[in-house]
Amino acid sequence: MITRIFKPVALWGLALTLLLTTSTPLFAQADAEGADDAPNLGEVLGLEAEGPPRPILTVTLRAVEGSLEDISWMFSVAERPDMMELIEGFLDNNLGDLKGLDRTRPAGVMLFLQPSLPPRPVPVAYIPVSNLNDLIKTMELGPLKPQKVEGTENRYELAGRRQKQHIIYRDDYLYISQSEEYATREDLPIPADFTPPLTSKYDIAASLDVKAVPPLLRDAFLGFLRSQAEADLQRRDEEPESAYIARRTSGITMLENIEQFFNEADKIVIGLDASPEKEKVTFDFNIEAKPGSDYADAIRNFAGKPSAFGPLIEDESQPLTIAACFVPQKRDRVAYQEYLRAFETGLKERFTEVDGGELSPASEGLISRVVEPLKSSVQAENIDMCMQFREVSVGKFVILAAVRVVGGDTLGTGIEELISRAKEIDPNLDNLELNVATHQGVRIHRLQGKDAIGKRHGPLGESPSAYVASSGRTAWLAVGGEEALSELQSAIDKMIDGAETTPSGSSAPFKMVLRASRWLNVEPDDADREDEGREIALDAFKQSEDAIRIEMRPTDTGVRMRAQLDRSFVRFLGMMFARQYDKSQL
Repeated sequence: MITRIFKPVALWGLALTLLLTTSTPLFAQADAEGADDAPNLGEVLGLEAEGPPRPILTVTLRAVEGSLEDISWMFSVAERPDMMELIEGFLDNNLGDLKGLDRTRPAGVMLFLQPSLPPRPVPVAYIPVSNLNDLIKTMELGPLKPQKVEGTENRYELAGRRQKQHIIYRDDYLYISQSEEYATREDLPIPADFTPPLTSKYDIAASLDVKAVPPLLRDAFLGFLRSQAEADLQRRDEEPESAYIARRTSGITMLENIEQFFNEADKIVIGLDASPEKEKVTFDFNIEAKPGSDYADAIRNFAGKPSAFGPLIEDESQPLTIAACFVPQKRDRVAYQEYLRAFETGLKERFTEVDGGELSPASEGLISRVVEPLKSSVQAENIDMCMQFREVSVGKFVILAAVRVVGGDTLGTGIEELISRAKEIDPNLDNLELNVATHQGVRIHRLQGKDAIGKRHGPLGESPSAYVASSGRTAWLAVGGEEALSELQSAIDKMIDGAETTPSGSSAPFKMVLRASRWLNVEPDDADREDEGREIALDAFKQSEDAIRIEMRPTDTGVRMRAQLDRSFVRFLGMMFARQYDKSQL
């Protein structure tokens, strides 16, 4: 859901260019007819509205004092308190110790869209003031000298050779911008009115107001996407039908999600909070939906429950654990069904060719036994899966994956039949073993491609193989060296032992835990090359405090993805900054 949102932002500029290209003749003609007939650009673009200007983006810093405390914590964890002494000395000697600046209140930037053609972004900085005269003297230490505007009481200018900044002082804040129109407006939003929801949670936060995007720009962007989709989603020459179905499904689903987001989302909030008390850094990505919208309902229904794979994923000491247990949206279920149809079509295409141009009843039955359980699983109440990189020795892993299925025994039979005929459809799969092991009644099969034979390097060990199995309610996959089979058998044991217990643990629809120090044990391909970052990381990351924990879950107003970083990441960042400073002094 989250990844489908970033792409449209990057395309706004292109959509705007198309809009302006098609609109230019209209304005040119109006200019020729006379100024009285010229359209109001702000009205045409939907940028002018009654009342105060509305920022499309705000970036808010909770307080300078809090930021300095966080920086001090970072260098303390990195065992480089001297770096904080340097920063404090620089502030005192070069910036007058920021005298006149209120270090306890929020500061930041508001970004407006100017009603012009093209609609240009206008940033306005807001700076809290404790004493105006002292702050003006502090600003005089910089390259641009503040000058009071004659005939005014609260206006100043910062003039340089190539630029000029306009300043207005009101409500104990300085508002600064290159745009005189915006900097000197008396009705700019007051920080005390919009910052508390951000500063109560985060040290620094950015809020994108989706509702403030002009309707004309939004509609032009969505129209551009639709027109592109109509051309791009046509079937290409000699494209297999299976590939076409998958590509078209992906494109249509992406387009529908983007349209729903722009039409029914309220805002995006990105925030970061550093907590010396908890010794963690929290990064949040929030999407808020319009109340009562289909988007709000879809997000609210994106609820999770404890995964059936709790006996596996509760071990958070492993290098990487990913778990997802959620109720998919109706649109996503349809997309999953189409992907399965693409998979089924691809199998039919290959076996029809193998069968001499007409699909045999045996091949048709095989395909049905593989596909039908997957279709039933997609229609089940929720999707439940997990993947884990398990460390079997220093720098050596086994990938273990599992998914809940409906009709696992039928799927197991289909997989066995598919493997027995795999070489017919792919000559590379010539090193296969059916029923290489049977464990707890589960038949396990081994697959290995030609390229893996004799491979002696890499985190998956020597000559890695894939082990597959399915029975009951679970389909299994394990990939790795000789330890992969035993890891799979151990996982099956854990699931059987925990079958009688009630699922426990986090009910987040998506969860990921990464242990950074485990990955540092993987020997790089170019081990002889000096890597300063790796050297610092090996010193910084400790196994007891090296986790990144990511969860995505619904909130009262939308959905939130939260990443929490342990103390070692703070140490690593502080050590990197300190190392760069040390190098600059050589």
